[in-house]
Amino acid sequence: MRGGERVLEVLCSLFPQADLFALTRDSAHLSPALAQRGTTTSPIQRIASAPLVNGRFRALLPFFPLCVESFNLDAYDLVLSSSHCVAMGAIASPTALHVAYVHSTLRYVREAQATYEASVPCGALGRALFRGAADYLRRWEAVAATRPHVLIANSAYTRERILRYHRRDALVVEPPIDTRRFECAAEGQPRPASDSPFLLVSALVPSKRVDLALRAFQGRPERLVVVGQGPERGRLERWVGPNVTMLSGLGEGELARLFARCRALLHTGVDDFGMVMVEALSTGIPVLACAEGGALEIVRDGETGLLIAAPTVDSVRATLDRFSGCSDAFDPVALRAFARRFDRQQFERRFMDAVDDAWRKHQHGRNGLHGINGLNGLNGKSGVHAQVDRPPPRPAMAGRSPVGAAAKRFFDVALAASGLVLTAPLVAGLAAWIRLDSEGPALFRQRRHGLHQRPFTLVKLRTMDQNGRVTRAGQILRPLGLDELPQLWNVLRGDMSLIGPRPEVLERAVRYEGRIPGYPDRHLVRPGITGWAQVNGMRGDAAPIGERLRFDIEYLREWSLAMDGQILARTVPAVLGDALRALRN
Repeated sequence: MRGGERVLEVLCSLFPQADLFALTRDSAHLSPALAQRGTTTSPIQRIASAPLVNGRFRALLPFFPLCVESFNLDAYDLVLSSSHCVAMGAIASPTALHVAYVHSTLRYVREAQATYEASVPCGALGRALFRGAADYLRRWEAVAATRPHVLIANSAYTRERILRYHRRDALVVEPPIDTRRFECAAEGQPRPASDSPFLLVSALVPSKRVDLALRAFQGRPERLVVVGQGPERGRLERWVGPNVTMLSGLGEGELARLFARCRALLHTGVDDFGMVMVEALSTGIPVLACAEGGALEIVRDGETGLLIAAPTVDSVRATLDRFSGCSDAFDPVALRAFARRFDRQQFERRFMDAVDDAWRKHQHGRNGLHGINGLNGLNGKSGVHAQVDRPPPRPAMAGRSPVGAAAKRFFDVALAASGLVLTAPLVAGLAAWIRLDSEGPALFRQRRHGLHQRPFTLVKLRTMDQNGRVTRAGQILRPLGLDELPQLWNVLRGDMSLIGPRPEVLERAVRYEGRIPGYPDRHLVRPGITGWAQVNGMRGDAAPIGERLRFDIEYLREWSLAMDGQILARTVPAVLGDALRALRN
């Protein structure tokens, strides 16, 4: 199965009473768990099953939007779409909540259009028709992207493209990898020898650039095993040399064992995430990948593999030469440990947390809704509509049980409302002082990352002038933390909590998420005005991000109302101590 179907399989295990809907379905390429489930398919299924078509239905791409919009979803209150093509364009009931898990935007008609257009048959006429269809699909996707209430991207790369094309932000939850299965396949296996082959696992389609690998291996002593199938196989065979073996139809167990017998995985395509790269790391072998797309979130040059500088034959060969001199430097134990951060349990916890939070907010807005009647979803080729009788369960995590979350929110609202009333005269006086001290508004607004990476507008008292210098008022307000008082309004709105990890500026947060392991976990709770890191001496941007993250993760694991009380009690002494040190300096 491909990545989208693997995600679908996990969603079905989370919702075992699911009704499945799909544009097409091919049971021969599904796991037993998916093959046994009843599925409602679109009219394209009948065309794809015709003898002369034999599954070659991609030419019907312009009709995919009409087919996904034809599904009747009126009976459901919650729609979950798992979309690598058109599924997020499903039309839900006006009162339903729609959450879309986005594997990819329509890359066929965007960044990969030139590649696919070059392979269109019928010459100039075919290319002209493809360009017309591409223009229609881009316009349709722009409309479809407005339909889901919540977008969840499978990688920071996909999130960036959603933001660029559709001007909407998305949460990031990486897809689930059964890391244990690949670890078991490697147990007892000797470390691959220096003459073991390289492995390439990919669909044989233009965007995967398998020809790049085949041409790079021509005339080289190393061997390459290519596993995959697709419409490009006939064209690719012209570059297959004596040191290349092409395989297809391997079972999951066979493929896992093959990973363990190879020196490294070669990945020349551009993937939105790249589940196969994590699978390779799970068996303890490094990855050689082009420095594009999701590979940048998985392959750390010199640590989990090597990055190919450019998608050229010379760059691939240069990376192979480089690997021959450092292949022993990659520790299989460290590679497996890195891969576990993408384990299936991590996906289930973060995904269900995001859906549950979206549902609670939607339920609050509708007032008249009492419980979930159904969950629907779609996957461009093998989508899912699930019908359930209960709301999604919350993950077992400290401080994130329904009772704990409700108690924390109750104290947030009570204390924030009281604080706003009690500090109103002080804030008004400080605002007037700020206006007299320097030109500009009294309040400063900035976009920050909140719960599940959802952006919100943080409000503070302004402490800098128009030239970026700290004002005289700011020199007093900042050390005392008085510029943070307006954030009580953010707490009352639900953007923040009194206690939690401090919210980061959007641009900096995106950078940290791509570079620092475990950083996205701090977004599993609402950010706070103060936190465990702050009362342990980590106030301000000068504190090392690694140390702040360590305290934030500790807070997530150990949370209790008593811990929040302890942090509140320690905040005032911590702030006053910092203020005295600042004044002495």
